[in-house]
Amino acid sequence: MPELKFSTLAKGITSFVPGIRGLTCSGSGGSVNARYCYAVWMRMLVKLHSHRFNVNLHSVAELGPGDSIGTGLCAMLSGADHYYALDAKEHAASPRNTEILEECIVLFKNRSPIPDETEFPRVNPTLESYAFPDWILRDEMLSYTLSECRLAKLRGLASGKTANDENLSIHYIAPWDNQYAIPPGTLDFLFSQAVMEHVHEPGKTYSCMNVWLKKGGLSAHTIDFKSHGLTKNWYGHWTVSSRVWRLVRGARPYLINRLPHWAHIRMLSESGFEIVLNERRQADALPRSAAAKDFMDFEPEDYETSGCFLVARKKV
Repeated sequence: MPELKFSTLAKGITSFVPGIRGLTCSGSGGSVNARYCYAVWMRMLVKLHSHRFNVNLHSVAELGPGDSIGTGLCAMLSGADHYYALDAKEHAASPRNTEILEECIVLFKNRSPIPDETEFPRVNPTLESYAFPDWILRDEMLSYTLSECRLAKLRGLASGKTANDENLSIHYIAPWDNQYAIPPGTLDFLFSQAVMEHVHEPGKTYSCMNVWLKKGGLSAHTIDFKSHGLTKNWYGHWTVSSRVWRLVRGARPYLINRLPHWAHIRMLSESGFEIVLNERRQADALPRSAAAKDFMDFEPEDYETSGCFLVARKKV
């Protein structure tokens, strides 16, 4: 097992031990930082508009918000009225949500530039320009989304002190486990950031997304196919046998599913989506001869695809 780090295998094995299990899968990281949330949302928004997609933000959902709902709050500061956050495990703490909201409000009021790859080198997609997108979020829009009346309601929702209503709502659902988490045909837009590589059954999850979206609704996903530091090389997880990988995962509820780019494309298509944008990120290729038995039937390009940004539309 030259690719597998000893610490990776040790963490997986010790996760079977009662009392230690929680230490091996605590927190999700990233979204505790307001500027990170702002970067994730604004990059996605700019990318969609750059390709002239008709993005309706009335009802928006995020899969795997992580340690806060900050990215969804940025969506609401951009005009979304209803936000659904779905996670496999409850992570997001409301006290931090209110702090992140206040920090994000300042970023929007100041028309702050989008944090670039110097500040967040692992956030994708990348953009040609990181200037504040005033061609999308015009002054008249921001005068509405940043009005004191709306912000007061949003602060109440973020803290849990105000009830949802038909005009503005936040729904935090954790854990979610079936298509009934959101009423069918509710969503205009759904997104995820570095989440789908962790989902245990992504095919079923894509099918649920299709149920939740309105006809013609969009879903956008940044997916990271790298080993997430579990191996010495970015592609090392594809050199580990399934038997050993069961020990690596251990008793943890999720890790990475090791599925390549083509598998996500296929599952989205089978779930009733058409792929309307497919941007791949490339890195040094895994030699096919080094791949474990279960990973020798990849498409040739997948051995060098370290990540992607996908946009899929629900078929009408």
